[in-house]
Amino acid sequence: MQKDELFDKALALSLTKFKYCSLKQEQKACVRKLVVDREDVFAVLPTGYGKSLIYEVLPFVFSEMNRLESNQCDDNNVVIVVSPLEYVRVQQVERLKRIGVRAVFLGNSLSETHGLCSEGFAQVLYGSTEQWLSDMWANKLKQGELGNVQVLVIDEVHTVETRGTSRKGQAAFREAFSRVSELRSFLPGGTPALALTATAGEDMRKRLAKFIGFPGEHFRIIVSPNKNNIRFTIIKADKHLNCLNWLVEMIRDKKEHTPFTLIFCQVVNDIVFIMSYLLMQLGSSNFYVRGNTPEQQSSLVGVYYSQTPQSLKDTVTTSFEGDGCTRVAIASSSLSMGVDFPNVKYVIHFGPSKSLSSQLQEAGRAGRDGSEAFNIIMYLRKHIRNCEKQVKHAIKSGEKSCVRQALLSHFDKDIQPNFDNASIEEDIQVTPIRTLSEDDKKCLKNALEELQGSLRSQSPVAVLNCDGSHLFGLDTYTIQTIVDNANNISGITDLWKYCPFSLIKLLIMILEVMGEMFSDIEIPDEIYSTSLETESLMNQLIGNLKQNGPLVDDELSGTSLDETFHLSEEWL
Repeated sequence: MQKDELFDKALALSLTKFKYCSLKQEQKACVRKLVVDREDVFAVLPTGYGKSLIYEVLPFVFSEMNRLESNQCDDNNVVIVVSPLEYVRVQQVERLKRIGVRAVFLGNSLSETHGLCSEGFAQVLYGSTEQWLSDMWANKLKQGELGNVQVLVIDEVHTVETRGTSRKGQAAFREAFSRVSELRSFLPGGTPALALTATAGEDMRKRLAKFIGFPGEHFRIIVSPNKNNIRFTIIKADKHLNCLNWLVEMIRDKKEHTPFTLIFCQVVNDIVFIMSYLLMQLGSSNFYVRGNTPEQQSSLVGVYYSQTPQSLKDTVTTSFEGDGCTRVAIASSSLSMGVDFPNVKYVIHFGPSKSLSSQLQEAGRAGRDGSEAFNIIMYLRKHIRNCEKQVKHAIKSGEKSCVRQALLSHFDKDIQPNFDNASIEEDIQVTPIRTLSEDDKKCLKNALEELQGSLRSQSPVAVLNCDGSHLFGLDTYTIQTIVDNANNISGITDLWKYCPFSLIKLLIMILEVMGEMFSDIEIPDEIYSTSLETESLMNQLIGNLKQNGPLVDDELSGTSLDETFHLSEEWL
């Protein structure tokens, strides 16, 4: 039997384990190079393309090839996977074990890891770079004690550069990432490696190949990240978040049937800001599926970043993997790699990612089922400051021309402009509610200045402003803004437009002052309960940050949360 014929038969037999009849052409080419030619492979395949299946099927192909060639059963073939995200490692292992694959993720000790697989050698063995480079696991690899390692897989290989290298005089975020090439020295000579990522331009591919020890000539498979079912748009956000009015209305209208939506933020300031806005706009009755009871399982909106309690993370991921109650997740980039959310319709970036690779990685979470989906980039001027030049150029170009071409031309030179920019925004018409005389304005200003003084005499109320700054109590500019626009303020949502504070408590204080002057202002009881929920949320987020140090999302590889958030003791 010829080698190619033998390989095709072994692959077909192996795929029955995964309930697939065949692989895509690019997937099959990768497997063949690794198994038959024993060559290194660098594969750039879009999100949802089936990158993980390439290495998951490998142990079975090696075993079937051996059985067909020598009529011997060799069940000790192992693929080791360097995976940067703990959540993804756990998720992948659980999924593989359900279909009978012996999969294991490295634990903190040898006994802990071996306890996860009691049927002999693991077939797919996951670990972080730090774990694989530790003395214990490095020695196990060198001694061949983990089985017959056939392939080294480096998943999400772009993180080798984004997290493993230093820049601008700063230390590398996770230094071990840059040492991943050392793993090859622990394995038998000739063991090929498979590098996988969803997005990497030509220059980045060259740098990564050098980092991971690939020879100058190696096998490359490149598939364009362009997904025609995803529509792109770029919106200049406003500090009042009117750009999210359509989302608020959609949640109110559809509730637990709201299309799944991911909102990626680059700093936790923005996570708190958007969560507070949605809480205030929706109120408890629209924020929870089952009335006003704040049960995490019934919340329509969730938060996901490194310091989110695991139970709340699980609520978000379980909902997005199936058809649960949580329909909108405000998240860091920890929710952008390795997850399998089939039905996400909207991916919103409140601030673009710092690199085009990360931007498209996150955008690719949308429309994995092939249905029409949207990537909406909303940004304030502060969001652009720390982005790479390519991102700044894409944002500037996309405002005047085709967004798809601006974002994707760096990865696919054949992208043609089609000006399919999605239209999401709604125009908001403001009708005056009341007419104020100059005396009315003077009285209101005096009353607000009294409130300002009372706040200063007590422990200050710290407020997170939309530009990331902190306002303590009321400042003179804010008071004047309220006075100038008082004819348009009848409730908390109106006040938010002029004072976009994250702390609803302060907005209520201002409304109470105005309510003493104007009889047409009412504060529903629901707003008070919403204020308590926001306060609790912020306490939870900030408490985690104080306990865990600088606001860096250090559980993940591709994090963008690298700005330090200095907290005041008088935050709430």
